[in-house]
Amino acid sequence: MYGVDKMKLSDVGEVKVIEAILDLIRNVYPDKPLPAYDDAVAIRVSDSWVIVKIDGTSSKSSKYPWMSWSDFSYRVALGTISDIISKGGKPLGLSVSIGVPKDFTITEVLEIIKGVKELIIKVDAKFLGGDINTSNVKDYVWMDVSGIGIAKKPIPNIFRNGDLVRISNCLGLSSIEALIYYKNIDLSKAEKFLRLPYKPEPPLNFLEVCDQVTAATDISDGLYSLTKVLRRLRLDLVLSDDLPLCKEVIEFMNEFNVDALDILKYLGEEYIIVFNDPHNSLRHYPILGELREGKGNIIYKGKVVRGGWDNFKGFIG
Repeated sequence: MYGVDKMKLSDVGEVKVIEAILDLIRNVYPDKPLPAYDDAVAIRVSDSWVIVKIDGTSSKSSKYPWMSWSDFSYRVALGTISDIISKGGKPLGLSVSIGVPKDFTITEVLEIIKGVKELIIKVDAKFLGGDINTSNVKDYVWMDVSGIGIAKKPIPNIFRNGDLVRISNCLGLSSIEALIYYKNIDLSKAEKFLRLPYKPEPPLNFLEVCDQVTAATDISDGLYSLTKVLRRLRLDLVLSDDLPLCKEVIEFMNEFNVDALDILKYLGEEYIIVFNDPHNSLRHYPILGELREGKGNIIYKGKVVRGGWDNFKGFIG
């Protein structure tokens, strides 16, 4: 890390920051059976594994203008739930810490909590308390959500060369919002598409097959989060020519003249699980692609897919 530790975070990026933190805490970090850089941590308790995760963001970076506070909080909480599920964990509960402006009303605070409660009910978990603070900035909310789950056998994100890769649901709904926002598409013309990705369903269907899987991760940060995993494993993901895009995404592409590379570039909060299929037996789940030796690239029809979000560098185009 010499030479990097004095640089600004906006110059080095999120990955280097995480590497520096892990170097500092490595001797107190439980890196088995889930390695460092995985989506969550696993701690053995009796005959089971407790899956622990915390995730967070701010309204400045994660709330589109058309979203309610309930939409925002639901999705922050879903990031934590999705990570727990990707490790084969049944969610047990969430704790929430929020920072809100002093001029917020109780109604607005309760709107934030309602989004978390809605998700907790969907996954049959419990609300495990929390904390509330002031953000000291007008219209600025920060939010962190910690969660625990229980698993029989945690699933690491250690994919292998030759793995057939599937996903728990169709792809691309998050790109609709991102493209509308970043490409300044007329909201009145795109209104029918806007409600689609507000509160995605948690990927509970993955728990039905997780005992047949040996590697899994979530892509709640888009395909960019997957490239970080692939780079560490020295693998490339060659996407299927027939991308498993949601039908609404295909309709959006046709209506606004958007191609598949744009959809892949702007993927963000997908909240679906990416996993291997060692025996090619999980055929009711869409194929995303196949892994081969490489440098951490995602390739579609011979082209390297660019895009993603880095918390310190921003959007990577």
